Amino acid sequence: MDKRQEWNGFMENMFNNALKECQTTKEYEFLKEKQEQLDARMSEAYPDDKHPLVYDFAFEIGLDAERKTEILYRQGIKDCVFLLKELGVLA
Repeated sequence: MDKRQEWNGFMENMFNNALKECQTTKEYEFLKEKQEQLDARMSEAYPDDKHPLVYDFAFEIGLDAERKTEILYRQGIKDCVFLLKELGVLA
């Protein structure tokens, strides 16, 4: 395994740990409940069998949001390492 693969594995573990921690918060529970309510309203207003494009579109938007979140998380870690190096905390 090369250094890039090790780094990517490390970042993936850090992201997954942060996600698990986030999922234990009250804010996460509130947002999950809100999403479930929205899903129910959407199902009622736009039945899947009559509006499959709506669901395909919503799914793709969700994937895009997840990917952007992970990209921002990774960049935050990189920025943190850069700042610690600039401050002389890391060699």
